[in-house]
Amino acid sequence: MKRMILKVLLLVVCLLIPQIVWTQPGGVLNPRLRRSYLNLTQAFADPSLQPGDTLLVVRTVTEPGPVIIPSGWYGTIVGSPAMPGTIQQSAPGTCDPVWGGGVNCLIDARQRGGLVRILNLRFRVPNGATGIQAIGWSGLNPNPLTISRCRFQGETSTAFFNGIVVGALGGAILIEKNVISGNISDAAIAVVGNDTTPVNVQIRWNHITIVSANDPSANNLGVGIGLTGIVGGTVLVERNRITGGGAAADALAGIALAPFFTIPTTNGAWGAIIRRNTILNFSDTSVTTLPPPLPPQRGTGIALDTSPGAQILANLIKDNADGVSVDPLNADSSAGPPAPPRVNDNNITCTNVAGCVAAGSRGVVLNPGTYNLNAENNWWGTANGPGGTGCPGTGLPVAPACGAAAGQVDVTPHRVSPNPGAGA
Repeated sequence: MKRMILKVLLLVVCLLIPQIVWTQPGGVLNPRLRRSYLNLTQAFADPSLQPGDTLLVVRTVTEPGPVIIPSGWYGTIVGSPAMPGTIQQSAPGTCDPVWGGGVNCLIDARQRGGLVRILNLRFRVPNGATGIQAIGWSGLNPNPLTISRCRFQGETSTAFFNGIVVGALGGAILIEKNVISGNISDAAIAVVGNDTTPVNVQIRWNHITIVSANDPSANNLGVGIGLTGIVGGTVLVERNRITGGGAAADALAGIALAPFFTIPTTNGAWGAIIRRNTILNFSDTSVTTLPPPLPPQRGTGIALDTSPGAQILANLIKDNADGVSVDPLNADSSAGPPAPPRVNDNNITCTNVAGCVAAGSRGVVLNPGTYNLNAENNWWGTANGPGGTGCPGTGLPVAPACGAAAGQVDVTPHRVSPNPGAGA
């Protein structure tokens, strides 16, 4: 027991003493080797680096291009708690190869050889770049990846960027407690499957703020969290807070489960559980026209297509042009097996419900097919339920109609007061 306590104390000393005596503007420390480097690029070039090492980033480091994690390496890249580690870049490069056609990124983790953890770092992402990318289509990496407590912002106030783009194939992907804020190109967080292999993905407790997706030089999606090409496994998106920037932001959706035009996928996310998220202010009614296939072109809280078995549960979906949109690209594409999607126990509402209704906002929109959409036990902003054809009340409308028939939306029973447990 005494030896174990001594080992823990020695580890703490190894991590903290270099921070106390650090005199450089910024750099990277390998505690095992007791060596320091100007940046991560130098640290990964050291032939003495071993899998399992920890690289401690102290203050601001400037990378000469993308940080390419070497083939087979695994370990931890962590920002100093005492002197927060920030990653920036002096010149762009190319990361592999699909999201945006091989765009620049700050860290490329596609070749990892085991669990890589990227923790407590700040990223200043250049225009047109991605913060952390780990996709490598089509041979997606099956090894686990954790990205936690990181902050992503544009290098400048006018930069448009993606935050985290990860290819998923089997092994656990955990993306949690990150803050992503600024002008978002395609997605703040995107997880991409191969349309074949089930995956294990958890995206939770992230805070995403889209200032704008209206880049005049490109047609951008402007999605908070995007899931595509995922055909089973355990997919959980919970307790995230996503804000869409308002009526002029050109932002498409808070959460989108759908094929994306920038990569060759044909599915959304089968069986995904989307619960207790707060999604606000995707209220642009004329999002820029983009090539097909696409999610819906009105600002939407949650959009899902080709995602049988998806469950939209206990979310706060507020002040959006459309609250939830189902199968907007391909009618009946989420019919199942295993089962059609369901939308239950959510608060789908507006700050001013009557004003939103008058402006054309909608609560749930189904592109009708052969199944009836279960949207029971939701709060629609008024005690008498949703408005729309065949609907009981004056709350946010349902389209095309309320009812129990195929191609309609079953809203009975509905909540007569908000769900107090909904939202992040």
